[in-house]
Order: sequence, then structure tokens, then C-alpha cells
Amino acid sequence: MIARLSCLRDERGAAMMLVVFAMGVLAVLGTGLISNLTDESKRSGTATNRQLAFQAAEAGLDDYLAKLVDNRIYYLQYVHPGESTRRDTATANVVGVTGACTTSSKPAPVTWAYGRDWTPPNGKDRWCQVSDNFEYNLQITPPQSVGNTTEAVRIVATGRKIGSTIDQRSIETYADFSSVADYQMLSDASVTYGSDATTTGKIYSANNICHNGIAYANLYAENAITCTPTLLNGAVTFNSATIPTPPKGTNFAALQVALVDVQRAADVGGILLDDYDSPLFNGWRVTFQSTGTVLVQSCIKLLTFDLAAATPICGGLGSYQATRALPTNGAIYATKTVIISGPGASGNDGPSTVNGRVTVASGDDIVIAGNIGYVNPVACACGDDVLGMVAQNSVYVANWAPNALTWRGASLARLYQWRAWECNNLPGRTGTGSTMTYYGSTITNGTTGNPDRGGSTGGGCMSSYDTRYYNYDETLLYLPPPWFPTIDTPYTFQLFRELPSAP
Repeated sequence: MIARLSCLRDERGAAMMLVVFAMGVLAVLGTGLISNLTDESKRSGTATNRQLAFQAAEAGLDDYLAKLVDNRIYYLQYVHPGESTRRDTATANVVGVTGACTTSSKPAPVTWAYGRDWTPPNGKDRWCQVSDNFEYNLQITPPQSVGNTTEAVRIVATGRKIGSTIDQRSIETYADFSSVADYQMLSDASVTYGSDATTTGKIYSANNICHNGIAYANLYAENAITCTPTLLNGAVTFNSATIPTPPKGTNFAALQVALVDVQRAADVGGILLDDYDSPLFNGWRVTFQSTGTVLVQSCIKLLTFDLAAATPICGGLGSYQATRALPTNGAIYATKTVIISGPGASGNDGPSTVNGRVTVASGDDIVIAGNIGYVNPVACACGDDVLGMVAQNSVYVANWAPNALTWRGASLARLYQWRAWECNNLPGRTGTGSTMTYYGSTITNGTTGNPDRGGSTGGGCMSSYDTRYYNYDETLLYLPPPWFPTIDTPYTFQLFRELPSAP
């Protein structure tokens, strides 16, 4: 019995059992800790990758927005190197960049020569590298097209770790760009409309507006509304006390950039008429044709008359004459005056029909000498034709233009006026029931004395036509001319959100 009790009181080996037990507990805790640290490391790595993927998507978005700030219809002219391959809805033609887009080698965008409806047939098949490990993809849907009924450009930018199908982040935004072409008339000087004038678009003046006719859209005067227009369709007038803040005008001194942009684009991939110039030439005439081409002719004055005052001689022996395809980048530039169209019924001396997207800029004047239209009718919301006209000095309607004149486009007179050459009284036109109908947008300075017209100032004057219709072309809200200038805030986001990412 004593021996048995002695064995029960023997504690040798107990410490070993405690050590073994403690080691087991520590092993379990260590394994759990390592597993937790591993999981935390994975979670941290995933979070980092997702954040870097988001930053890659933002980099792609910023890159595309920069292109649109320079040229608001970039999306209709080019497919971006990081953009998904496009399939044109009308023709089923497929266009995409094929070269690898890396941090050290970014291929040029490829030309898009089709319309405003396309699909990405291969999903997100194009990527541009922004760092050693991350890249972005772009999917673009233009305004007023299938899948986007807004007037903004829809951009979906996706970022990911290179080659990864997980941890992708996608951003969707609708970028609405503000252009001077958003207004029917935007003037740095006072603007006056007679009782027989009708306007359908917004009118802005940095000074006063006197409108004695009918206005279907708002009038914005930084100073005062000095007349009493007939306001229809909910139109409202704003003066210095009520005009929205910030002002909706623009810096006319900065509009020189528009000319420089068109000149550079014309020199790189457009039509630079200075390349064919001669001291004998006084200017140029361009006549747009429905085939997507433009007839270019050099012109000389009739005696000493200005090109807008009397019919010049364009084309013929010793002149330059050529039919050119509209440039893909939409830029035509000349240092001298450019005449658009002629008064004839058809042929080389006839009206213009624009088939494409183009801006004509002149280091002198733009002269409207004949009817100008688009292949798509004025009322067509699906239109993809647009004409911009940018003059360093003035935009004139020629004395020799038709007495029934209809023309279309966005026009800009940087220094002087938007007017008929003979403003008020033109024999053979005034008093004959003549009519001028304009569809588009007008931007004019008018605060500096016009040296061609005796130092006159003001937004403009078309009173040599008995009846004038000034119609805003709503196509310009979603399809401004290429290289046309923006106003103070180049773009706003109508929507900015993250989307569930998909391949």
C-alpha cells in the first residue's frame, strides 16, 4: 500500500508534459498567426493591386480627356491605342490599333472613317501600359448614338494588373464639352437684331443686346437688354443683375489658339493652302462636294475690289485648281482670305454640300459667297457632317452671294465682325424680298474697329437682306467642328461612377 501511494505521489515527467502541451499550443497559435499574416498580406496585396488598377483606369481616362480637350471630335476621327477594337454598325468594317502599347512605345491612333455607331466585337482586347505592372483599356460611345442618347461622350476606362483577369477596376463617365459653338451668337460687343429678325438659339453679349424681333431662346447680356423682343418657347432675358455666374462668355484674345491649332493640323495631315500660294493670288475658294471632296481654286480680285465686294476670278489659266479629299483630321488653313462656295446653281461655281467634318481657317477673312448645306438634312439628329469657319479678321457675306442665301456651319470672327460686306443698302438685293437663312453658331469680337468697313464696330450686320432667319443648329451640341475652341471650363462630368468590372 505504501509503495502504491509513493508511485501516485511521484511527479517526475510532469514538467515534460507541460512543455509538450505548451509547445502544441504555441504551434497552433504560430500556425494561426502565420496563416493570418499570410492572409493579411494577400489582402493587402489585393487592396494595393485594386488601388493601382483604379489609378491605371484614371490614367487612361485622363489621357483620353486630354485628346478631347484638344479636339472635341477626336472620337470620330481616331481609334485610341488603348481602345477596344471597333466594328462599324453600317458597314461591319473592323478598325483597331494592332501594335503593342507600352510605357516606352505607344503606337499612333488609327483613322476612323465611318459614322457614329459602332460596337466592340472583341470586348476589352486592347490595353496600354502605364507602369511596369499595370495597364488600361478604353471603350468609347459617342453622343447621340446607339447606347448613348446624351450629348456627352461616354467613356469606360478599365485598369488591371498586366494580363490579370481579377482585381480589375472600371470607371464610367459622361464628359460634356463646352464649346463656343454652344451659342447661336456669342459676341464681345453689343448685338442688335431688327424687327424682321428671328433667332432660335442662345445669344450672349459681353455688353448689351438689342433684339427687336422674335427670340426662341435665352438672351444673356453682361450689361443690359436694351430692347423688347418677342419671347417664345420659354425664352428668358438676363442682364448684369440676373446673368448666371460664372459668365458664359470667352476670352477673345485667347481665340488665336483656334487658328494656330487648325494651321498646325493642316500642316501635319490636312490641307495647307499656303503650300500652293503665289504672290499673284489674292485668296482661295473652296467648294465642298457631296462625294466627300473639296474643290480648291486660287482667286484674284476684280480690279481693286475686295473679294467680298465684287465677283473675283477663281480658277482658270495660271491658277491653282485641284479636287482634294477632305482631310481625316478635318483641317484646312490659308493665310489669305478663303471664299466658301459660289452663287451658281451647280458645278464648280455652285453651292457647297459638306460630307464630312471639317474646319476652314483663314489668317484674313472668310467670305460666304453661296449656299452651304450638309449631306444630312438640317432636321436629322443622326447627322455626322459639320463645318467650322474661323477667320482671324471678319466673316463676310459677299455682295455677289445669292439674294436667297441659305448656309450652315459654325463661324468665328476673331477680331472684327460677322456681317454682309454692304450691311444696309445693296442695289439689287435690298427691297427685292431677299432672304438670308442661317443654321449654326456665330462667334464675333466686334469691339475693335473693322479697317475694311471704315472702323465700324459691333457684333455684325446683315440688313442688306430684307428678311433674316438665324437658326441655331443643335447638331453643334454633340458634334462641334474639329479644332473649334472651348470656353472657360472645357468639360464637365455628367456622371462619374465605378462599374462592376467585366472582361
